[in-house]
Order: sequence, then C-alpha cells, then structure tokens
Amino acid sequence: MRPERSSAQLCLVACLLFVVFEFQQHNWEMGLIHLQSGIELIKEVSPASKKSSTSSRRPLEPLKEAFERLDIQTCLYTSRQIQLVPATEHAIMPQLPALSPFSNVQEACQLLEILVAAMQELTRAVKEHMFPSEGVSADVHANLQVQLTRQLLSLARWQQSMDTLWLTLSSDQDRKAAKALQVQRLSCKLVVSNSLSNGHESLWDSFHEDFTQLLCRAGDFVAMGSTVDKDTPASTLDVGVIPALYLTAMKCRDPFLRRHVATLLRKCKSQEGPWYGPQQAQLAEQCQKAADCIKLGMTYAKIHEPYIASGDALRGMVDGLSL
Repeated sequence: MRPERSSAQLCLVACLLFVVFEFQQHNWEMGLIHLQSGIELIKEVSPASKKSSTSSRRPLEPLKEAFERLDIQTCLYTSRQIQLVPATEHAIMPQLPALSPFSNVQEACQLLEILVAAMQELTRAVKEHMFPSEGVSADVHANLQVQLTRQLLSLARWQQSMDTLWLTLSSDQDRKAAKALQVQRLSCKLVVSNSLSNGHESLWDSFHEDFTQLLCRAGDFVAMGSTVDKDTPASTLDVGVIPALYLTAMKCRDPFLRRHVATLLRKCKSQEGPWYGPQQAQLAEQCQKAADCIKLGMTYAKIHEPYIASGDALRGMVDGLSL
C-alpha cells in the first residue's frame, strides 16, 4: 500500500537527515542504505503523484530533486574499496578502429545518450560493490575493468566522429548542440575514468587537460545562448552542461578554472533537471574560498563555511541538500 503524501514527505525528510548524519560520521554504508530507502519511497509515491494536479505535486518536488542529486553524486563523493588504476583514453587510442563520421548532430546525440546510459549502469555496478562484506573478487575486478575500458574506447571513437562532423556544420544551432554534446562527452569520460579508482584526490589532477577542454566548450555553449529550462525533456541536446560544470568545480583544483566555472554557472539562469546554475555557482565559490583559506594556513574551524576544498573531504558532506 502506498503511503499518504504527508507521511511520505515526513519519511523522505527523515531519510535525508539520516543520510546527512551518516555521511558526516563517515558511516558510508548506512548512508547508502538510507539513500536507497528514500529512492524506493519516491518510486512508491510517484504513480499517485502523476494523477494529481501540478500544484499538489509541488511539495514533493524539492525532496525528489534532492534525492536525485544525492544518487548522482554518491559514486563521486564516497569512499571506494575497489582499488584499481583507471585506464586512460590516450593509452588506448592507438587500438581504435576507424569509425564512419556522423551524418548529423542528432545521430551523434543518440549515440552519446546510449553511452551515458552505459556509464550510469557502470557507476551503479560500482555502488553495488562499494562495501563488500568479504572483499571484491578478482572476477568482479576484471569485469568492471573491462566495462570501463569499453566505455573509454566508445567515448574516444565518438569524439573522433564528432571532430569530422564539426567541420561540416554550418548553422549556429547545430554548432551549439555539438558543443553541448562535447561537454557531456568529456564529463562522461571523467566520471568513467575515475569511477573504479580508490577515490584519492590526486587522481583527478591528471585530467587537467580534460577539465580545460570541458570549460572552453561549455563557455562557447553558454555564449551562444541560455541553457534549457526545467521542464525540457532530458533527451534534448542542451541538457548536461550545468552538471558538467559542477563536476569541474568540485573536482578540478586549479583555482583559475574553478573561478571561471563559477562565472559560467552564474550565467546559466535556467535549470537542468535538479541542477540550477546560480546555486551550483555558490557551491563552487565556497569551495574555492575554503581552498584559499587553507593555503593561507587557516584551519577548517576558522573557515566558518560548510564546504571544503578537497573532494576527499567533500565525501563527508552532502552538498546537494543545501541547494
């Protein structure tokens, strides 16, 4: 039997509070349990919500979006027990076979959507084996590594075809869409490359070039026009720029790039699903402010901010709840 709406709201709030408490205490496994409970509750109440009017569904929307952000970020900000060195795109590029160029931007979009879906499946697999009771077997390691390598191969081949297509694009709309797709591709590559790592922050530093490319292409996209609104379907070409910029803000420790990210996020006035540019910009700015304080020798207690510079420390915070 589905819970009543008011009861569901109370349960979701309780789940979120428990997630925050457990993550702050570094009790990752219990935090994930509460997170999964909230997601399952949302699935229970969603069918009933669809039959109601738009106004009656509003009270649940902020809670639903908070859980969506948490579910997306869990694989980025929690500790790993899978100790693997991720493969890099450059290391496997010589093995790539030739791929026919895309005939149009829509074809490129459709293939990238498939790759992003595969990435989500991979991160779910990582989450399932994040806290093994008796360790992760060698077979599981090998299987996840194979999936990782296949994803990186596919993403590299996709970019080769996009480079060829880019030379043929003439309309501003197609070029803007292609920029957004390239931003998503870089974001996907960064997540996949690090999803099977031990989570150490230095691993992200080796992808400085990718962060720079992502920022340049996102800047071109933002200059071409605003991002999509909240009600735009997720299958449109423009979705994915704000989350990619947010990933850069949280994981790239170059202060120049991080400040530039915050500037771009403030220009993204619309909302992509649960992501809203100006709010993500506040997190990026607080993160860099804390980093500046740490460089000056200040302790965390003196910063007086709920955000810290290192992604290692960010694993203990649920920053999505403050949006």
